[in-house]
Order: sequence, then C-alpha cells, then structure tokens
Amino acid sequence: MIDSGTSAEIPEKELTPQAKLLLWRVEKTVHSVAWATLATVGVALFGFRAPHDTWILQVGIFLCVATAPQWIVDRVAHIAETLSPDIPGDIGKRSFRNLGAFVGVVERPLFLAAFVAGYPEFIAVWFVFKGIAGYRLGLDREQLKERRLFQLFLLNSAMSLAGALFGWLVWNLLDLPTYTK
Repeated sequence: MIDSGTSAEIPEKELTPQAKLLLWRVEKTVHSVAWATLATVGVALFGFRAPHDTWILQVGIFLCVATAPQWIVDRVAHIAETLSPDIPGDIGKRSFRNLGAFVGVVERPLFLAAFVAGYPEFIAVWFVFKGIAGYRLGLDREQLKERRLFQLFLLNSAMSLAGALFGWLVWNLLDLPTYTK
C-alpha cells in the first residue's frame, strides 16, 4: 500500500480460495515452462540438439524469454525496493500478484519478435507508451514516492528488455533464421 497522506487507506485485496488456487497454477505453470525451456535452450546451445531450423526450438526460445526472466525481474525489484529509502517497504507484490508480471510475460516475447522480424523500433514505441502511462512529475514527498515507483517500473522494464536481448543472443548463437524487412 502507498500511504497517500490521507486517513483513508487502500486495503490490499484479499484473495479468495479460487483466486489463490489460480495464482498457484499460474506461478507453477510459468516456473515449469521456464525450467523446461531453459533446459531445451541449454541443450541446444551446447550442441546436443535437433536441427536448428525446427520450429519447436524457436517456440522454446520465445517461451523461455517470456518466463525465465521473471525470476530476475522479481529479485532485482526486491533489491531496489529494499535499498531505496523513497519507496515504502510494503508496496511490493511479488510475481503474479503484481500486474506488471503479466505485462512482462507478454512484452518480452514481443521484444524478441521485434528483433527477429527486424523491427527493433517497435521497442522504442512500446517504451514511449509505457512512459506516457506511468510518468508523473512531482516535487512534494508523495509525488517523489510516485517518481521512485515509476523508476522501479522502468527498472523492471529494462530487465524485461535484457531478457529479450538474451533471447536474441541465443537466437543468433543458434543461427536461427530472421525475418527482416
């Protein structure tokens, strides 16, 4: 929760048993896909692979880029929240209790697709829209907290981009086809 400076506080939404089960399933599915695709990509990188032009390997890289970086994003965000004096300690929701995790799972494969298709300018447009959606200029204490939260938002976006760049590196190391203009 962010203390807005008023006496009214925004209560954290309590999860129903069905929502808790759904959250558990989402997290387990993402973790399972991440481990499976990391193993597939690792095997492919070290030469124990099927022919590199198979669509399964390409899909595996996209799934790996979508899921595996989430662990790093969560960890880096936790460290930044812990070390920043301007961010309240109780705002961080980890993993898929945070809507940003779902955005990351979608945006990382989009970034990789932009590289593979030869349209990296898509990433710049994406960040412009994210910036418009989240930027607030402020000078007072509450607005400064909002600015720090936005910086955390940008840090998470940068980690997503790093995950996609790693996927692009793997794509090139495996000499997979690109679809340029």
